[in-house]
Amino acid sequence: MIKRILPRSLLGRSILIIVTPLILLQLVSGFVFYESHWDKVSLRLARGLAGDIAAVVELLHVARTEPARARIYRLAAQNMAIVVRLRAGEIMENLPETAWKRLCRRVKHEVKTTPRARPTNVKEQVIKQREFKNIRLVDEYIAEFQYSPTLCKKTYRVVVPSNAPISICPLSTSLRDRPFTSATPP
Repeated sequence: MIKRILPRSLLGRSILIIVTPLILLQLVSGFVFYESHWDKVSLRLARGLAGDIAAVVELLHVARTEPARARIYRLAAQNMAIVVRLRAGEIMENLPETAWKRLCRRVKHEVKTTPRARPTNVKEQVIKQREFKNIRLVDEYIAEFQYSPTLCKKTYRVVVPSNAPISICPLSTSLRDRPFTSATPP
């Protein structure tokens, strides 16, 4: 069946032997290049937006008068394409409770040896001796929502992490098999 598709002449077969690996090499290298390029561009854009927002927040902390704040709002709108509003005394609207899901991270590799005995937790003893508050991460929650920047025609999916000490993932299941489950938000 495959013999019908393959070329019969020596020239056709030699061209197939030379061209097929070249095409495969170009496809693989193109995929690897564009995948890493996309990751780098996304990271730089996210860092740029975070830097712009941090700069506006820092400038707003310094500016105490309304004319100075208005100047910062104009600066952010003109140079950074960010529309800023400060509503004194108001709290930002929260996401609904159904938007939050518990995040269970999967193990990258399975341990194939016997587990070692855990050493004594010196950090825990020091915290108790000095009467510090012991803060531990128990669960992580994420929420997703659609966001469209001011001058953008496209909407983007935003994933927001939030840490909350609510409960622990069940130990009976393997970390790799744990699904994302709905839970109450932090």
